[in-house]
Amino acid sequence: MKVQRSRRQRQQEAEAPENAESETLGQNEKSSQRGEDKKKTIFPFLKPETVKIRIYKLLVVETKLCIWPATKAGREQPDISMVCKEIRRAVLPIYYGENTFAVDIAPSNAPAVVKKTGSAPAREPLTGLVAVQKWAEVLSTKHNEGGKWFGMVRNWCFSYRDPLAGFGGRGTVPGTVEGKRDFIVNVQVSTKRDSTVDDGEAGGVRQSARAGPIVEVHREAACIMPGWSDCGRCMVQTTPEILVVAIQNWLRSDRKASEGLEELVLEMRKMVDGLPAACCTRTPPNGERPVLLP
Repeated sequence: MKVQRSRRQRQQEAEAPENAESETLGQNEKSSQRGEDKKKTIFPFLKPETVKIRIYKLLVVETKLCIWPATKAGREQPDISMVCKEIRRAVLPIYYGENTFAVDIAPSNAPAVVKKTGSAPAREPLTGLVAVQKWAEVLSTKHNEGGKWFGMVRNWCFSYRDPLAGFGGRGTVPGTVEGKRDFIVNVQVSTKRDSTVDDGEAGGVRQSARAGPIVEVHREAACIMPGWSDCGRCMVQTTPEILVVAIQNWLRSDRKASEGLEELVLEMRKMVDGLPAACCTRTPPNGERPVLLP
């Protein structure tokens, strides 16, 4: 009996560390699982897809400057989109959907250059509306993946700078906007949420070309670009009906075709005399309503 009791005691002593070790491992596994569940609940922004999209936005989205397709740099796609097809498919919807693309609607006043008879034509860089047309054509339905990139642009800025500013009595007093004829037309294409796609994923917002756009007339781009402190601090006036109708007709047309943008710019050139009066007004620091300037 004593021998059996001593054997049983030694066996229990040998099993005790193993049981303690298994209990410790079980507790560690439970605590680690609770920690993972807690991370998933409290820190959803740490998901790899969400982190990648945030990084892409930091790399390709401008918050202070518009993208000008009339310039060579503005017509080029971001370098990161050239890495591979997977990154390209993720980056380009963000690049075209989040940035503001600007078009100068003022007619070019560059003097015509007379060339000698028989001389070879000089190759000049594209500028103005011609450059924008070329950019739109390259991204249009005819040439580039069904025109889907051009159709993804949701934020437009149509800029007009008075070519006669400073001449013929058009000068303005520094610090005022009285008599100033420069303006920009901001167009935001309405979007609708796709319930089948997570908002954190690229392409989670899709176009709704027939929905009513937001059309506003501002004095300068700082009123609409989120990177500037003046963004959203102005009072927008009622947009002229003729401008709203022109924008709506453009959106109802085949917006993926390059011809529609050219027609819109030519139509807006006819309105340049009346649009300065519809510009926004700055809100004074004391919060009082500003006096509307002519």
